[in-house]
Amino acid sequence: MLKSEQKIRISLSREQLELTEKMRNAVIDREVRTVSFKLFGTLILTPFSEAEDIFLLMEREFPELSTDKADFAQLRALAEEEAAGAKEKKCSPTLARIYEIIGKKCRADRELLDRAMERECQLLLKLCFPRNFGKMLFTEAVSHRKKIIVTADTVYPRNVVIKLLESCGYGDYGTLLVTNELDVSESAKITVYRKIADKAGCSAAKLLHIGGDVAADVETPIMNGSRALLMTGVMLSLTRSGRMYGYLRSELIYGFDTAECLAMHGALGLYAAYVFDIPRQKLPHSDFCGSPYGLGFLVYGSLLLGSELPAAEGLPARLGAAFGRNEEMKRGGEDLAALFGTHFSGFAEEMSREGCSLPLKFLAEHGMPADRQLFADLIAAEDMDLWAKNASSEAAVVKERKRKKNAMERMADRMFPPGTKVRNIADNIMIKLKGKSKL
Repeated sequence: MLKSEQKIRISLSREQLELTEKMRNAVIDREVRTVSFKLFGTLILTPFSEAEDIFLLMEREFPELSTDKADFAQLRALAEEEAAGAKEKKCSPTLARIYEIIGKKCRADRELLDRAMERECQLLLKLCFPRNFGKMLFTEAVSHRKKIIVTADTVYPRNVVIKLLESCGYGDYGTLLVTNELDVSESAKITVYRKIADKAGCSAAKLLHIGGDVAADVETPIMNGSRALLMTGVMLSLTRSGRMYGYLRSELIYGFDTAECLAMHGALGLYAAYVFDIPRQKLPHSDFCGSPYGLGFLVYGSLLLGSELPAAEGLPARLGAAFGRNEEMKRGGEDLAALFGTHFSGFAEEMSREGCSLPLKFLAEHGMPADRQLFADLIAAEDMDLWAKNASSEAAVVKERKRKKNAMERMADRMFPPGTKVRNIADNIMIKLKGKSKL
């Protein structure tokens, strides 16, 4: 069954419109013969903020698949890490290998492991949906008669990936590469690129690759003479947009990675998928890119999900009530509630609403000047003054773990310092030809 596309009405910035046009023009360029798409993150998304959330949905069904030290979700994630870290002959591990590791740790029988694998695949098929921006570029490539290659960097078997593509409306691809079927040569990223190039049916210069990993999807194709587009991940765009994600992790530090916070994960995941579908630039003095719709989507929408509209006293209560007096904010919140019901049909009632009032708490205690200004005509002047006086810009957030940067990222830091307008644009989209840039 084909999944219907869900869309929202949100104002696009000039930079987003320019980005959309540049990426579309790159896809339909007459010199491009083949367009290669990464599947996950580029063409298909999940409605959660965390990669392990599907596993959390399975915990109640498979209590036997756990140990004294780890529940199912932890065990499933650790097993994948162990399988990926082993010296395998494939570019990525298989789901069967992951459950083999789980079985050994839990001493589970084959029948139970098979049922769990089947359930995981069912959940993947039910929850995944097309990324609208990726779908638009895919459709343009098909309509301009480009050869299409889809690469699934995944543990799931080919038959599941095919069903996923069909259900999300991607039936017009020519070639499907599944990384857990590919034998490693020098490195996984080189192996995958060379396989794409082999299947492209054209010279490297006429191959355009689109994906979200700088090293694998941009650097590797470009260094081998192909073109590349960076499709920034929606969660990466969200975390760069402001402090909300880090704040929520800090406030829920002991429970954020548990099933108790699944509803909040869903709100964050949908916020990322729809508001940051086309990457948005962070604006100074705002945690919501200056968007009243986006602010309402996450803050008011989370309140609606949790039925946690505050008692009629204090600034949080007055802010909560003010959302209903601004059409864009109200529409944003109502859109989140509606999308939540659609994407999590069958699960929504069981999901704990822990943390759903925290986005409002964050806004009331740490609202940035540009975000506070959106309420200037919605709350009393004395409340605005009190808010400005008491709001702290020092919201506690979980810091991103530092990692070693590659040569391209270090060069970008020198040429375009992080935080500058040019660097923000460059982070969102990189289109390069052999010997020259398209931007």
